Amino acid sequence: MKLQQSSYPLRSGAADVGLFFTIYAKCDEIWLVPAWLEGRQVIAIFSAQGDPKPTHVMWLEWSDEPISFIRDYRYAPYIVDDAELVF
Repeated sequence: MKLQQSSYPLRSGAADVGLFFTIYAKCDEIWLVPAWLEGRQVIAIFSAQGDPKPTHVMWLEWSDEPISFIRDYRYAPYIVDDAELVF
């Protein structure tokens, strides 16, 4: 598994990528929702459960069943400005 963030080096392996998600797990004020964007499976990240628009998305790729690649657009919030997400 690999993880790409715009301002950080590529992370790879379950331990390194898992560390990334433990940081997200500590954030009480975010809400993750599965969605589709331009035919791709993404996770929409909201600042709070009732927010009308996500702050950013994570794009997922997978081979067979396990997720093989995650691109986190946390530092590129303009991606969702005109995005048509399907939940």
